[in-house]
Amino acid sequence: MNKLDIAYAVRSALAETGTRVTVRRAEEMAEAVLWELRRGIAEEPRVEIRGFGRWKKRTKKMRTGRNPKTGKLAVIRARTVAVFKPGVPFVSQLNAE
Repeated sequence: MNKLDIAYAVRSALAETGTRVTVRRAEEMAEAVLWELRRGIAEEPRVEIRGFGRWKKRTKKMRTGRNPKTGKLAVIRARTVAVFKPGVPFVSQLNAE
């Protein structure tokens, strides 16, 4: 699934409620949600969508690694990554039979 697929799903879901939007507008809506999610993860200590999951920033320390192609040691810089933990309903849906 990609952003355009999400836009079509949003458009379809809104159409079921009687709200008509274009695919372009639905894509803008999806992009706005994703933008706010990215902004929240960057600026807040934690972003949570109940029933779906939560994102946290985690800082990884600088470390020494190995280039798998050459086998030479390489320094891996310190960096910040986003970590996602799925919520219980999301995990339950994934494991439903």
